[in-house]
Amino acid sequence: MRLFPAIIAATLSGYVAISHEIVWYRIYGFIMESRAGSFGLVLAAYLAGLAIGAFAAGRYCRSGAGGTPERSVRQLGILLLLANCAAYLTIPVLAVYAQFWPHLQFVSLALILAATVLLGTVLPLLAHAAVAADSRAGHRFAFIYAGNIMGSVAGGLVTGFFLFDILGLPQISMLLGLTGLSLGGVVILSAPARTSRRIQRAGGVLATMLILAAAAPGLYKNVYSKLHHGGDYGRWGTFQAIYETSSGVVTLSRSGNLYSGGAYEGRFNVSPLPGVDENRVIRAYLTAAFHPAPKDILFIGLGSGSWAQVLAHNPNVESITIVEINPGFIQAVRDRSAVASLLTNPKVKIVQDDGRRFLRRTQRHFDLVVQNTIVFWRTNATNLLSREYLELSRTRLKTGGRLYINTTRSTLAQKTVITVFPHALRYENMIIAGNDPVHIDRARFQQQLLHWRIDGQRVVPGKYRGLDLFQLLIKPAWLSRPTWESRSEMAARTRNLPIITDTNLGTEFGDFDAYPEVPKDGQS
Repeated sequence: MRLFPAIIAATLSGYVAISHEIVWYRIYGFIMESRAGSFGLVLAAYLAGLAIGAFAAGRYCRSGAGGTPERSVRQLGILLLLANCAAYLTIPVLAVYAQFWPHLQFVSLALILAATVLLGTVLPLLAHAAVAADSRAGHRFAFIYAGNIMGSVAGGLVTGFFLFDILGLPQISMLLGLTGLSLGGVVILSAPARTSRRIQRAGGVLATMLILAAAAPGLYKNVYSKLHHGGDYGRWGTFQAIYETSSGVVTLSRSGNLYSGGAYEGRFNVSPLPGVDENRVIRAYLTAAFHPAPKDILFIGLGSGSWAQVLAHNPNVESITIVEINPGFIQAVRDRSAVASLLTNPKVKIVQDDGRRFLRRTQRHFDLVVQNTIVFWRTNATNLLSREYLELSRTRLKTGGRLYINTTRSTLAQKTVITVFPHALRYENMIIAGNDPVHIDRARFQQQLLHWRIDGQRVVPGKYRGLDLFQLLIKPAWLSRPTWESRSEMAARTRNLPIITDTNLGTEFGDFDAYPEVPKDGQS
C-alpha cells in the first residue's frame, strides 16, 4: 500500500474512531443520568480497547499470518468493514438489551470496549501494510500517525461541536458508519486483483452500505426512549420530543417530565393551585414574600421555563436575564403553550452561555439571582455549587438582593451556601440567601398572588380570595418533610460536614447520603 493513501486512510479512521467515542459518551452519559464519572469510564473503556486492539494487531503482524502485502491490504479493508459495522451496531444492540436485562451501565462499557478493540487494530495494520521495514520506517510511520491524530482532532471538533447542532443521533451514526465502510471499501479495492474480483468486492461493499442505510431508521428508532425507560419502555412508550444539540440532549416524556442528559429537570406548569402544581412552581411565587420588588432578575439555567414565566409576569419586574448553555431547552420552551410567550416577552433576554462565565464577565448587579438547576451529583455541578462560585454570586447582588438556589437536598450544598452568606433561610430544597436578614412577608405574598396574571389569566381564581394562600400553598398538609429551616438550624445540622470547593468536587463524587428522590414517569 502506498504511503499517501495510507495517510488518508489513517486520517479518516481517526476521525471515525474519535467520533464514535463522542457518540458513545453521549449515550453512556444519558444512561447514567449525567453522573460525573461517565466520561472517565467511557474513556477508560475506549483507551483499553485501543490498547488491546493494537496489542493483538502487533502479535498478528509479528506472526507473519498476514501473508503477502496484497493479502494484508485486503485483510485490512475487511477489518475496517467489520470494525465500523460493530461500532455502528453498538447503540442499537444496547437499546435492545436495555428492554430485557439490568446492569445496562456495565454492558454498555463492555460493548464499547469490544467495538474499540476492532477499531484499535486499524492503525497498526495500516502501518504494517504501508511501511517497509527499512531505515525510513520511522519517517513514514510518523506521517501516518500524524494523519491519524489530525483526523482524531477533526472528529472531536466537527462531530462534537458542529454535527450535533444540525443532525440527530441516527443521522450522525449512519454518517460515521457509511464513512467507515467507504474507507474499508477503498482499501479493499486498492489491493491488486483481477477486474472481475474487484467488481465483486465493490458490489459487496456497496451492498453492505445500502443495507446499513436502509436499516438505520429501524435500528435507531426510539433509542433514547428505550435506554431511558428500559424494561418499562412498553409501558411508557416513546418520548414526546427530543432536542439534540452539541450541548447535550433534552427529552420530554409522555407523562410530561423534562430531562437533560437523562436526568430529571422539571415539568411545564405555571399554576400554583393545589392539584395542578405538580412541579411545585409555588416556590417561584414565594419570591413575593421575601423580596418586595425584584426589578432586575438573573436566571442561571432556563429549565422548563416555568419559573421564568412566572417571574416575568410579576409587575415589579423590569428585566430578566436568562443564561442557558443548552439551546435545546429554548426549543422545548418554544413548543409548550404554557411558557412559549416567555421567549417573546420584552422583559426577557436569553444569553447562551455558561452561567458562571457570565457572572464572571458581567458587571451588572441583580435584585434576585435564581438558580433552579437541579441534581447536585451530575457532571459539572460543582461549577454552580462551590464556595468560589457562591462568593462570585454574592458580589453580583444589589443591596437587599437575594440568591434563590435549589440545593436538591444536598447537605454539602446547604453547608456551602450558609458558609458564604451571612443570612439564609431554607424552604424545602430552596435556600434564600443574602447579605441582609431574610424576612417572609405573608401579607405581601397574599396580595401579590391575588393580582398575579400570566398571559392575561389570573393565577388564583376569585374563589380563593377568602383563604390564607400562604398556609394553603406554601405549606400544604401533604408535605411531610421539613419545610422551613433557619440558618442556625442548618449550621447545627451540617456542622461536621465539609464545604464544596472547585478542587474537591464535593457533590459530584460524594454526598450520596442526601441522594434526591427524582420523579420518574407517572410521578410528579
